[in-house]
Amino acid sequence: MGDIQKMKISLIAPKSNGKDGIGTYCEELNQVLGREIETSRIGFPSGTQTLLDLLRSSAQGITDNSKIVHLQYEYGLFGPKSLYSFIIIPLLYLGTRVYKKKFIITLHEVLNSNSVEGSNYYLKRYYLVVLNHILVYFSDHIILLSDVAEDRLTKCTSTKSYSVLTHGSNAHSSLTVSKQEAKVELGYTPDDPVVVEPGYIEPRKGCDIVSKVASNLPDVSFVLAGGKKETYSEYYNNILDESPDNLEITGTLPMPKFLQYIRAADIALLPYQTAVQGGIRNRVTQSGVFNQCAAQSTPVIASDNQYFNQINSEFGCIITVNSSDPREIENEIKSLLADPDRQSRLGENIFEYSQSNSMEEVAKDHVEIYMSTV
Repeated sequence: MGDIQKMKISLIAPKSNGKDGIGTYCEELNQVLGREIETSRIGFPSGTQTLLDLLRSSAQGITDNSKIVHLQYEYGLFGPKSLYSFIIIPLLYLGTRVYKKKFIITLHEVLNSNSVEGSNYYLKRYYLVVLNHILVYFSDHIILLSDVAEDRLTKCTSTKSYSVLTHGSNAHSSLTVSKQEAKVELGYTPDDPVVVEPGYIEPRKGCDIVSKVASNLPDVSFVLAGGKKETYSEYYNNILDESPDNLEITGTLPMPKFLQYIRAADIALLPYQTAVQGGIRNRVTQSGVFNQCAAQSTPVIASDNQYFNQINSEFGCIITVNSSDPREIENEIKSLLADPDRQSRLGENIFEYSQSNSMEEVAKDHVEIYMSTV
């Protein structure tokens, strides 16, 4: 066990610039961890990172006077088809051996051989198996953010040391303004019904479904509160071209404005889908956006999937729907908007979830992991 007073952690993740969920997550975690231990936040550019960017961040983490290097990992952050992972992960591990440190990786998503379909099926399966084994072998500990991710990883590797933590909800980010005040500040009237899907516009988020639902509910104001990722420019442009008059697409927002849209919403709509890109099926296994909605006490209608169902079974704070059925979503929206008491109950329950899974509790879990690793 280490001495918490002498411990320093190097946290490596994308820079927090309002354009990357992992960068935002790491920034929030870093702020809370900093109350307990010394941290060093090492950021690399989000979305445009090169191998050189990643090498510089890795070198900084290795040579920093810390006891643990902690990497926030997602496949898409490490070059086309995650090719840079085959260089960066072993390099970080070997560097931490030289400098007598420990290396921890948080996997923000897990893909395995069951995620593969289409052409070159066996090659892609083998590629993912090798990549996941590299992540596990060249690390001292793995942190996963959902039971779904745990199930995927343990089915494809012999994971030697791992923990499953909740994503963490920053309850302290809860805005002090009321929902009605937030609406007025955004140009709505206090009584306008507002439905928001927060986050980046991409196929996996089901933003096209939001557009279809909005077309059939012209008396409700809908908002896609987020910008586009360059990878999905065509998808974004199609939604922009076909969006009805009652659908606002904000583009990338600064965090205070982003949270204001969530606070103003009568309903946060998260119709997440299983998306296929490059022959890889990718479905949501955890959601930072959901945790931000929880911190604002905003009722949520979300996909009927394993992640949301597990939360709902404990807290009863989500209405789950078949996210591929716009008609079902429309009916649930109309029903919830017509029932203020139910909105209040869902808001109370989801805030209870936020407090039970606060970033402070998650930070404590991280400190315990750090202490047991060094």
